[in-house]
Amino acid sequence: MSRIASPSARRVTFTGIMAVPDDFGRIRVILMEKFANGHYDTSWSILRRELPKLNQWYSVPYELHPPMDDETRGIAHVTVPKRHKNYWDTVSASLLGKEVQIEATVRPFRFAKRSGEYTTGVSLDLASLILRSEVEH
Repeated sequence: MSRIASPSARRVTFTGIMAVPDDFGRIRVILMEKFANGHYDTSWSILRRELPKLNQWYSVPYELHPPMDDETRGIAHVTVPKRHKNYWDTVSASLLGKEVQIEATVRPFRFAKRSGEYTTGVSLDLASLILRSEVEH
């Protein structure tokens, strides 16, 4: 039985290359235009469609750019559940540089700033992390 974070929780699944964690301890996944085997990957467009940047102040868990010579399209940031952080850190370290599939729960947030304004956006909370070759078989 799977648990749902809230009644309005959504899940998104995407693929990429596992990278080193960011300064905040989030998993970083490099979003690709094409994988090494030549297959195109549309994960970057899935994230853009499912988690649109509503305005310049709205925070999204990815950074996109036009395709580069190395076939990269950007980076996605995924938050690891604190109670399982040691486990996921070990798993993600073992997958560095490999093609992975991530399933994450989309979590909207709104934080109050000291000035009285708010920061709003969405984050991705890790639900599963699988070596991509295991998914394709």
